[in-house]
Amino acid sequence: SLIKNLFKSTIGMTMPQSYGSLPTQETEPGVDVVPASEDVDISATIKKVMGKTAIIVSLGVGIVVASFALPGSSPDPDRLTLLSKSGSSDAEHWPPSLHTLFNVAPPYPVTTAAASEAGWVKIDEPCNPLLGEAWLLQGERARNSSATLYFSPEVEGTPGHVTGIEVDYYGYIEDKLVGTYFSEAKTAKDGTYHSVSLALRDIEKYDLCDTKKPLAGGNDAHVALSPDMANTMVPSIETDPELESSWKEGSCLVGMGTHWFTDAVSGKDLTLKTENTVPIVPMYNTYGDKKIAGVFFMATDRKQNWDFEACPIEGSPMEVVTCNCFVQKNCNFWDKSPGLLEALEPPFYMCANMCGDCAFSGTKDGYFSTMHWFFQDAAATVSCPSGKEKCREGAGEAH
Repeated sequence: SLIKNLFKSTIGMTMPQSYGSLPTQETEPGVDVVPASEDVDISATIKKVMGKTAIIVSLGVGIVVASFALPGSSPDPDRLTLLSKSGSSDAEHWPPSLHTLFNVAPPYPVTTAAASEAGWVKIDEPCNPLLGEAWLLQGERARNSSATLYFSPEVEGTPGHVTGIEVDYYGYIEDKLVGTYFSEAKTAKDGTYHSVSLALRDIEKYDLCDTKKPLAGGNDAHVALSPDMANTMVPSIETDPELESSWKEGSCLVGMGTHWFTDAVSGKDLTLKTENTVPIVPMYNTYGDKKIAGVFFMATDRKQNWDFEACPIEGSPMEVVTCNCFVQKNCNFWDKSPGLLEALEPPFYMCANMCGDCAFSGTKDGYFSTMHWFFQDAAATVSCPSGKEKCREGAGEAH
């Protein structure tokens, strides 16, 4: 196939086993991954290579920039060009941008103006003082677009800025975490779901529902998990003593950062039971600015749509994922993989994110799912050591 030939002619790089769906380069500490060219004409490449589906591979960096537009819809070349070149960043506010894992889709909008252009719609519900005003893709809460972006209000033509993220988990969740990290059950057209939210502004300093003056910029990084329940503060920089005292250090993966886990029962001394594992994992730019690079939402079963008959789990991981997500167009907001195995078995397994003892138990079907959100262009800025050195001394052995 055209995609298969494209892969064979362009890719010859190593891949982290837990994220074998996409290529990365292993680099020595302190050596940044070179950013993909800003001169790529996404629209022209889409039309030239595949019409409506294409993958653009930058040889020098091993980063895939996929022309995957909105979940459940065909890519729109004009919209892809718009999102990739304008309106997707705001340097005056934190976070200045929101990126997907390895930039396999255009950046998420961080202003209400960009959100409107990208098909997000403010929904008719009161402003949440902990998170802001809720916006949904195409104005619809659905299984295939299971994330809500929260923004401050637009004031007299000044766009609002992103102030929160909420992910809806349809189907299985860890019931023990309801009321601390997961919301109570809610119902939408696709069935019952529970939500996990992240607040990106300190409400002690900012009024997220102020309709009289625009939200001030210059804010520090702020990440609070489930602010209306556990209100767990996620340190914004890796050198914060709170991180080491309450979280367990994991591995550093190129284009993501160093992963840290915590347990609702035992903190950094993980029980490795899914019923106790806090469903947010932060990642830090350890060999760069030390700041939080992003987080992933974790689910303890398969959340990604997958056509196993059309796209069996065989062959190269890239071809498997491309078959399901870009040819069959099945994929939703969850990361583009069939899931990460609970067991330490390639090509996709959760323990690749961990260091030291890792014997998880309790997933519904033997799989985890992840949904990454990055607060910087981690694919271009976050480097890590290679091989076993991805786990620092004292963190435990790499998997």
